[in-house]
Amino acid sequence: MRASRHSVDRSGTELVSRRQLRVLELVARGYKNKEVAKELRIGEPVVRNYLRKIYEKIGVSKWGRTRIVVLVSKAGGEAAPTQ
Repeated sequence: MRASRHSVDRSGTELVSRRQLRVLELVARGYKNKEVAKELRIGEPVVRNYLRKIYEKIGVSKWGRTRIVVLVSKAGGEAAPTQ
């Protein structure tokens, strides 16, 4: 069976794609949009678009970066800065 490209909740509802999850992980580590873009080799507008879609899916405002860190941390993701 192939691994899913999307993270799903317990009810089977799609939460975020694998790529969006990677963006979330980097944001949780304290990366700025520009740093995320460089790390993933994508444009900064693409990062902003991913974040906008993520915010919509999980119901946080565009000022919700702190909330993102908390959610990723609670989900078992790494939330510590990598500096």
